[in-house]
Order: sequence, then structure tokens, then C-alpha cells
Amino acid sequence: MLNIVFAAAQSLTVEEVNIALAVAPYGDDSGDGSPERHPGRRTKLTTDDVEYGLVYPLENHLKHVCGLFIRTIKKKVYPVHETAREFLFALKTSAVEIKRSTIPLLGPPHESQLHHFQHNFSLVNANTLLLNICVAFLSCLAKPSKTSPPGEVSPETEPFRSALSWTIHYHRTKRLLEKRENRYYQNLCHPLLPGFDCWMQELWDPNHTMAKNQVSHPPGAPDDIQDYYIEYFNLETHSSSSYGAGLDNKHDSAISDFESCEDEPSDASETSLN
Repeated sequence: MLNIVFAAAQSLTVEEVNIALAVAPYGDDSGDGSPERHPGRRTKLTTDDVEYGLVYPLENHLKHVCGLFIRTIKKKVYPVHETAREFLFALKTSAVEIKRSTIPLLGPPHESQLHHFQHNFSLVNANTLLLNICVAFLSCLAKPSKTSPPGEVSPETEPFRSALSWTIHYHRTKRLLEKRENRYYQNLCHPLLPGFDCWMQELWDPNHTMAKNQVSHPPGAPDDIQDYYIEYFNLETHSSSSYGAGLDNKHDSAISDFESCEDEPSDASETSLN
């Protein structure tokens, strides 16, 4: 849970953390939190599964599991202080440390046990997990459920904004991707994929000011539209675009040093919320 909160592209709401935790068993395909990915498990997820995994009241669960490290302000979850991130995440992470860095946190650590958690989290793993959570959620939109038709989110899962952040986490872990796996992410940009219109609408109209299916795409055949978005999001290993180049410059160094992606508030107590 801590790695989800600390590595999020932006501060998550309580509802978003709840949904992320419900998707996490399907997003963490390796089973040990390592950067290895096996997309097969994602294809089994439905919005019914997500709703079944939601925890209420989550605020109490958050306090019990990570009360020493996070703070909830106006329904948003923040690291209690930037020093908490520095304490938990290693500045430099070796390949061996990446494999063993994810540790279960089933209860609040006692003060005498805190040294066991120091530098035991990897930012690489955290972004890998968040990428897989986002993509697993987007992929489940292609499946029918009891509460929503294919291509649509259910009312309980609507708050999750994976469309806004999955490409950010993609570029933060891009160096770990294999070419065969990259195709999986590119397929999310195909207009014939159920759920494409849904996540594109969320991307371009996050405040929901437009009617559904009103987002316009470049003219052309479905494959041409996919190629446009692959280039736009820089999902090709050697391609470049204004969007992707900016992400690469901003996030590539996050693989070895967490300081390059400190975009969370440095102190939750000093954060002003609208």
C-alpha cells in the first residue's frame, strides 16, 4: 500500500487508493512485486472483481496499515512528510534489491521495528506495480460485468483515474520493458478495443464537461489512429514526440534515483487543497 501512495503520479483520493488496492492482486503479476510482468492475469479482471475487493471504511484500514507514514486530508492521501519517502525508498537500487524490495505491511510497524523498513522499497517496483494496476483496470473495461456494459466503468469504480497516469508510470519503467510486452501497451491505443473511448474520454475530459463519446480523434482508419497515439504517447522504443520526449526527460532517471520524480507535496500539513 505504501508504494502505491508514495509513487503515485499525483495525490490519490481515498476512493482511488481503495480501487488500486482491489486491482493490485491482478496488477502485480509476478507475485513478489518485482519488475517482471506477465500480462495474462490482467485479462481475468472484471469490474465485478474490483468492486468485490473494495474495503469499507478504507480510512480505518489506511490508518491501521500505514498510519505512521501517511495522512488523509480532505479525502486525499499524502505521505506524512517527504522524509518518509527518503526513509522507505533506497536512493540507488541494485537488481538484487529490486527483487526483494517489496515487503508486506499487514499492520503498523512498532517503533522498534522501523529500521526493518528503511530503504526496503524500490521506486522501480512501485511504478511497475502502479503501471500494471492502471493497465489491468483499463483492460477490464473490455469485459462485461453485472454493473456495467463492456467499455464502461461501473459507478463504484468510476473514481479511478488510471487513464491520466498510466503513461507516466510507463515512462518511469520504460527501460524494463521488453519489445513483445510493449505491444500490449500499444494495443490500449487501438480504437476498436472496448474501453478505448472510455479511457480517452477520461484523459481528455477529466472534469466531465463533455457528453460521452464526444472526444474527436485524428481522421483515418483504426490502425492509423492507433499509430497516432502510439507516437503521441511515445510508446515506441525509439520514437519521439513532444509528449513522450517530455516524459522521458522528466522520468527516465527515476529508475535509479527517486529525486527526479518528487512531484508529491513535500509536507501534507502544508498542502492547500481546492
